[in-house]
Amino acid sequence: MARRKRKDKTQRRHAVKRFHQRCGVALTPELHEQIIQSIRDANMKKGTAKFIERQSLRVSVWEVDIAGERRRVVYDSNRKQLVTVLPDEDAIDLRPWAAT
Repeated sequence: MARRKRKDKTQRRHAVKRFHQRCGVALTPELHEQIIQSIRDANMKKGTAKFIERQSLRVSVWEVDIAGERRRVVYDSNRKQLVTVLPDEDAIDLRPWAAT
């Protein structure tokens, strides 16, 4: 029987893919820790991250500096890791019916 993948590992893999796809940046363990630390520091009122919204009891959206740009990331507070980076608002077509 195949062993099930753990959620923390699949979340990490998803974040690495999305950082490369949406930012063109490799999400190294050092960069991951730097972003997490800025979120933790912001909770202590001394970090550069900006809280945007809470999506659930464990998931929240933050705005952080990534390679000199302000980007929104999704943070899982139970696992203390990034879930994904959100695409730029300019890249999102909010009118799918206008794609013709």
